[in-house]
Order: sequence, then structure tokens, then C-alpha cells
Amino acid sequence: MLERLVENWLDSANERSFQGPFCQMLASEGYTIVHITRHSEMEMGKDVIAVAPNGALCAYQLKTVDGPRITISQWRNNIQSQVLSLVTQQIVHPSVAKDKPHHSFLVTNRDIDEPVQRSIEDMNLKWRRTRPYRFGLKTIVRGQMLQMAARLQSGLWPTEPGSTNSLLHMFLANGRGSVPLPRLAALIEGTLALNTKSRPMPRRELKRRLASAALLCSVALSNYSLAGNHVREVEGLSMLISYILAHAERHRLDEDCWRNEFNVAADLLYDRLMTLLQELTKRSHLIEGEPWSDTMFLRARATMCVGYMSILGLWRTARKMERDSTDDQIRDFCEKYQTKLEYWGESATPFFLALFWYLEKNSGSIQSDLLVRDLLSTICTLNKPGSQMPLPTPYYGYEEIIEHQPVLGGLPIRDSFAGRSQSATALLHLLVRRNLKQSAKALWPDYTRIMHEEHIPTPKWRFHLWRDKDGGINRMVHPPLTKQWNDLRAEAFDEKGRMLPRLIRSHPVLLLLTLCVYPHRLTAEVVRWLDAKLGHAWR
Repeated sequence: MLERLVENWLDSANERSFQGPFCQMLASEGYTIVHITRHSEMEMGKDVIAVAPNGALCAYQLKTVDGPRITISQWRNNIQSQVLSLVTQQIVHPSVAKDKPHHSFLVTNRDIDEPVQRSIEDMNLKWRRTRPYRFGLKTIVRGQMLQMAARLQSGLWPTEPGSTNSLLHMFLANGRGSVPLPRLAALIEGTLALNTKSRPMPRRELKRRLASAALLCSVALSNYSLAGNHVREVEGLSMLISYILAHAERHRLDEDCWRNEFNVAADLLYDRLMTLLQELTKRSHLIEGEPWSDTMFLRARATMCVGYMSILGLWRTARKMERDSTDDQIRDFCEKYQTKLEYWGESATPFFLALFWYLEKNSGSIQSDLLVRDLLSTICTLNKPGSQMPLPTPYYGYEEIIEHQPVLGGLPIRDSFAGRSQSATALLHLLVRRNLKQSAKALWPDYTRIMHEEHIPTPKWRFHLWRDKDGGINRMVHPPLTKQWNDLRAEAFDEKGRMLPRLIRSHPVLLLLTLCVYPHRLTAEVVRWLDAKLGHAWR
């Protein structure tokens, strides 16, 4: 059944949705992915550029068409001109030697009609007489892609009835709703065998499991991709990246064993954020469906989109990309919606922090400080002991909170949130790090009435898991009634981030993305470390 599921996925995939899995398939066979296109006008017929294990330079053009086969008319009208560019235009990329010849591949999830095969052979005969194009054009068709997928899927994907049902549930989803992250996490964990205490696996097996998990993730998210649900794709890819790092940390893998798969997933994640920006820029509003029924979700959607766009802006800064119209679009969107946000619970904190750091780097005003101050004031007010309307903990996402709203016929959440918080200490430390003594002093009495919680996964690699089921350390701290400012500053400027795994320390923006998907991993220690990398604290 799993084999048929892969076939159905491949047959329904478009060029964008099978691009990522194809790159992971190449990576599993030892290829180094150099470039993944964003499908812009400047791609020059080269969707993927890779270096083969033998050092050969390879360029790939991905194509799909209506119908089971590429016909001669489809070839002549839509594909042939791009293939000419693929073969005849040299690759221009900082990681590729100038004028180096390359092998060219047309990759399709369809078969190819015989007249098209003949046309390709005729073109190859001409190219072989010309030294720069002597490699001509090769093809990778549906059957070959299924073989590549079978090598990754066979024997690795979970086959228990519960896991199979979870995969089918996600594969058959309409793609417009939310991703069931617990199901996706369980599927990836099963493929990577992270929670099994088996004998040490050989390096090749560990690498194959990474590529297999990436393929499974693509199959599970396929309908979300086809529906253009970019926010949910971002969530799924963020989770995949987190599990790649968990796998690498747990097995202490050499970088060449996991880096390729990580880079592919990160490039795809950046592409999905850019695609989300393009969609948001074209839209005059964020309403989905009927306006009257979307009221309860609109502000939450704005909060998530502003958070992700802020992260995109921070990511571009971290990559030291030259400022262009993209940065203007990010700024305009955040300015338009930053007054229309909703703090539905502590799972929203990472989105607000993303906007905080983005504003701090780009606005040069006190907006960012006011944002943190007001957020902390909201928590201290709503989560005080005995509160009738406390904010839910980070373990409750927005959709789950909405489901329990009495106006929608839901039952109240059977959990007591009053008198405790997981985000308050982190927000207080941000105020202290900016020397906002009067704001911190004014909030301190209410702050001390709240118990402050956090969970520390152990060992550290379990930070990357959706849930730390094997335990970890739960801390609950009741702040003292009084504290010296210098002592508070010393605490707020502890930036060592001891709980963080080693590999994520090189990727603070990806850590922030992880917190948006795993808000329960947000602690004061993590936020202080991120602030040292992304913010502008007052020493």
C-alpha cells in the first residue's frame, strides 16, 4: 500500500512539490546540491544544480504536464526552448568553476512519447559534434523516479497500522487546514528510529534514513503544497529540519553525512517563505473563505504571517543579502498588520518576538520595546492567581484553543493556567537587557505573583523533538518579592544558552523558526541566547 501511496503522490505532484524530494534523492546518492531555483524568470532552464560523487557538474530541469505522457506538441510548445537553455547556457554560480561543462537532465514525473524521444536523440546527435555540449540531454522519467523513491522508502517507513493511518490521513487531507504536527512528528521519528535502543547503525544507513524521512514528509504534506498552503509547508519543513539536527546530534554524525539534506531542507524553507511573501503582497486582505465566519481566525493569521515575514527579513539580514524590493515588501507588510495582531496564548510568543527583533533591526524606534513591555503586562494581568481568563500555556496552539471556545460549542480546556507562565521571565529579561528599568520596576509586583515554568530536555538533542517523552527536567520558580537591579542584569545577560544542542547554535534564525512550531521549547535561556545573536541589547 505504501508503494501505491508513493505512486499517487508522484502522479499528482507539480514541479515545485517534487523538487524537494528529488533533491533529497540526489543527496542520498552522494550528490552535493549547489542550487535550487525559486522558479523565477531568471532560472535559465536550470531548476537544480548539483555535483555528482565523481565531481561531474549536473543541471536538472523539472517538468510535469497534463496527461500521462509528454507529447510532441507539449514538447515543442512548452519544454524544448527550456531544454535548449539547459544544455547550451553555461552555469553561472559562485560555487561552480567558470566555463565548466555540465551534464543536463530533463526530469519528469510522466513518461515520454516516442516522437519526443526521437527529437531528443536528434538534438543529442548535433550536440555531440560540439565540444561544449557533448554531454547532450539525458532524461529521468516516472519509472526511474519511482525506483529512486523505492530505495528510500523500502524497509524504513513505519508500517504499523497506526502509523499507516496517520500517513493516509495527512495524504488525503484537503490541504487547506492545519497540519497535524503530532502525527507528522511520530512518522518522522519512526523513520529515523530516534526512540529505539537498537544496535548502532552504519553511516550509510543513517544517511539513507534522513533522505527517507524527507521523502515521507513531502508525501505527507503534498496536498498542503498543491493547495498553496505555504504557512503549513513552513511548519512541516521547520519540523523536518529540527529532526535532521536531532538525528545528527544523537548519532554524532560527521557533517558530510547530514549537511546536504539539511541544506536542501533549509533552501526549500527559505523558498516557501519567499513564496508566502509573494502571495501576501498580491492580496489586499488576509480573509479566507466567508468574512463573517473568518473573524475568529483573522487576527491569528495576521500574527503568524507577520511573524514569518519578520523571520524572512531577519534571515535575509543573516545571509547578508543585498537590500532590494523584497525587503521593502516585508517592511510594508509588517507595518500594515503589526497593529492587527492577537496574543491568543503563550504559543504566540515566538511570533511576537520575531517581530520584536525585526523592528529593532529595521525601524530604529521604541516600537519594539513597547511591544515586549505590553506583552509582559498582558501576561502579568491575565495570568495572575485567580484569574478567570488566563492565557493557555505554549502547549496549546491557536486551533486547539478555538476548538474549546463555548461560542463554537466547545468544552472549556481542563487545565488551570492561572498563576503560571513560561514566557514572562524571557520577556522581563529582554526589558532588562535594554536597560528599561522603570518598565521592569512597574511590572515587578505582578510578575512576582506568577510561578515561572520551563522544561529542559535531556539529553540536549531531544530539544529537537516534538515532545520529550522520556522525561527531561521541569523547573518551577517563584520570583522573590524584591531583587537588586544589578543581580537582575547579571541574570538577564547570561547568554551561554547551555540547554541548546550544538548544531542549532550556528543557525539562530532557524532556531527562531523552530520556536514558532515548537513554542513549548521557548525558555528565558533560549531567548537570551537568541537576543545576543539577533537583537541589540544595552550592555
